[in-house]
Amino acid sequence: MPDSYSETASSFHDLITSVLARFASGTAEEIDDHIETSLREIGEFMGVDNVYIVRTAEDLSHWSITHEWTSQHAPALKENYQQVAMGSWDWAEKLILSGQVMTLSRLADIPPEGEAVRRGLEALGFKSTLQLPLRRPGGQVSGCIALSSFTNGLTWQPSDVRRLQLVAEAIPNATERARVERELRAALAEVERLTKRLHAENVYLQEEISTAMGFDEIVGESPALMHALTQGEHVAATDTSVLLLGETGTGKELLARAIHEHSDRKQRPLVRVNLAALPASLIESELFGHVKGSFTGAIANKIGRFQLADGGTLFLDEIGELNPELQTKLLRVLQEGEFECIGASRTLRVDVRIVAATNRDLRQAVHQGAFRPDLFYRLAVFPIEVPPLRMRREDIPLLTWHFIGKKQGRLGTAIENVPAEAMQALTDYDWPGNVRELENVIERAMILSSGTTLNLHQKLNSAGRSASLSANRPSIRDQHKEILTVLEQCHWKIKGDGNAADRLGLKPSTLRYRMKVLGIQRPTH
Repeated sequence: MPDSYSETASSFHDLITSVLARFASGTAEEIDDHIETSLREIGEFMGVDNVYIVRTAEDLSHWSITHEWTSQHAPALKENYQQVAMGSWDWAEKLILSGQVMTLSRLADIPPEGEAVRRGLEALGFKSTLQLPLRRPGGQVSGCIALSSFTNGLTWQPSDVRRLQLVAEAIPNATERARVERELRAALAEVERLTKRLHAENVYLQEEISTAMGFDEIVGESPALMHALTQGEHVAATDTSVLLLGETGTGKELLARAIHEHSDRKQRPLVRVNLAALPASLIESELFGHVKGSFTGAIANKIGRFQLADGGTLFLDEIGELNPELQTKLLRVLQEGEFECIGASRTLRVDVRIVAATNRDLRQAVHQGAFRPDLFYRLAVFPIEVPPLRMRREDIPLLTWHFIGKKQGRLGTAIENVPAEAMQALTDYDWPGNVRELENVIERAMILSSGTTLNLHQKLNSAGRSASLSANRPSIRDQHKEILTVLEQCHWKIKGDGNAADRLGLKPSTLRYRMKVLGIQRPTH
């Protein structure tokens, strides 16, 4: 302390007032800088060599130096005093935690029970020290502010100590206010994030009709369809990734919805994205989102489908269309559950169940180098083949009446009868567009039909296959009769010499499948 300090008490008062005002008005971001500045100003004014703040852990297991100013005459302490176990400076710790001020003009004044502390201070080069307790709001001691001299012993005037106690009281209040401010800002940011997410979900749900769908609501009773639905029911209750394989229009999305509705995630969204319907340049933004200004046209922040699906299910339709770069990013999300929005540095974590679908042969794409093998095996943990409509023809009458019932109200029609020849034509057709094409054909026929009878008006053999194929293909009734006759002639042998499969020109597995489809069973007697 300068010799003239007694004559400059008012200046010291002004300094302390300035320090307190700084703490009172500073923002959360400024508080650490304000503390460092104040320690320096106090240290220089008081003529000490070191001013530092010690903080104890809430469980009193250790203490650390959190802030420090050091003159050119003294060594810095902060780096070497982090997470020091309580008890290492036992006498001094107890004194501070009791709420007492420690004023040592010389180290020789330390009582015998503090001998270990005295030796420690001497080893550091201390000549004198002043330590004032810091108290959390509520009164609990949380550490101290210390002023020390390394060059000479100092006498601590009571008036100086009282003014410095004001600083010791202000620092915990300022840091606590800063902590509350930061937590409040974080809470408000989280509220804003959730609000934006809810808004985005609402927009999405308005754009994408998310109808609850159960397995029993998927129309059909064929063995091929039942096998796919049974697989879906088995995997639904897990978080296993599912890969739905099948031609366009077979109902893969319906199956994905059913899997979601039977999972533990059904209270969270099922979010769909058709990768084939999006330009390659927009897929990344659609999946992962972007921040405003990250690229030309990014006029606002956008929440990606992964964030929308957090806690729920993400249905990636036409996954085979994803380019190699995005395959890599998708793999990371599947492996680690984290990603970054375009233009953002912050990593986001999500918990999403993936159901993917494709009409492509992904194994062949892997073999050709067009699809990452590690991503394929991640997606194809549980593959399900969704059969084309031509492989479950017995479901066509059920589907026909389903679509008639579904559309009658909207179209204002009242179809009560489907002629046998019309139903036969529907059943015999190969349906290259599958269930989706059937629905469109039924809707067109209903629009063009007058009265209560469905009139197809169009020749189905011209849309999906040649007329010769249509003409030459036997009806279901004829198939049943032919297969049953041959089986009886071959004594129901499907393999081996003189088997029915060879006579019919079929593989044994194909024959067994057609027997299931046609309801042909070997007599038990």
